[in-house]
Amino acid sequence: MTDQARKETYIKDEDGWLHTGDKNSCLRLQIIVPDKEVLVSWCKEKGVQGTWEQICRNRFLKELILNDITHLGKAGLKSFEQVKDIYVHSEMFSVDNGLLTPTLKTKRPDCKKCFIDIIESMYRLMG
Repeated sequence: MTDQARKETYIKDEDGWLHTGDKNSCLRLQIIVPDKEVLVSWCKEKGVQGTWEQICRNRFLKELILNDITHLGKAGLKSFEQVKDIYVHSEMFSVDNGLLTPTLKTKRPDCKKCFIDIIESMYRLMG
């Protein structure tokens, strides 16, 4: 991965994107926590209704987000570096829920424990 591609890919990390998964796997997965205000506004424009949790589980929205990530990734990533699937999580990572340190760094082992069932299910579905 070139430095420019890495910079373009990880630019969204500051906006709440978390790249996670098993480093031993060749498939790239992401746990996404979308910006609630932006997504709810977009949903209103498009006539998508539901609670925040329902919006985050909406398959159509998941596909739109994944397509956007894939499009951004094509700017310089090889196919094996591309994200293959995402899980849209409704709760921001925080110190209170144990997913961030007091200095607001991701607690990767705790995130993996929290999302292990989802991650394993995603890998199984991808075959």
